[in-house]
Amino acid sequence: MLRYLALALVLALFALRLLRGRFGARFLGVSERVLDIAYIAALLITAALSIWAEHWLLLGIVGALLALRLVEALRPAPARRRADGRLRRPAAAPDAPQRSARRPNTRKR
Repeated sequence: MLRYLALALVLALFALRLLRGRFGARFLGVSERVLDIAYIAALLITAALSIWAEHWLLLGIVGALLALRLVEALRPAPARRRADGRLRRPAAAPDAPQRSARRPNTRKR
């Protein structure tokens, strides 16, 4: 019975890890902050259950996921957004003239 519980917990943790981005927040209809808090809570509950059940392999997996989460939390915010693909340029004012994406070739040969 504990083996199936451990497998279900590991699968739930990996699913939460995959859904923690902008796509998962939009898919589930909650904010990214809520998903992040739910992921950390699930990690801590799973760690407590694995210690109680003396399931050391599960504790090792949870420890690795907690270490990854700690590294992500310690990264500076711009690096985090760049890694997630969320770094965007600010939108131009509506009345601002539109610039082309390509610069004209002004070099003389």
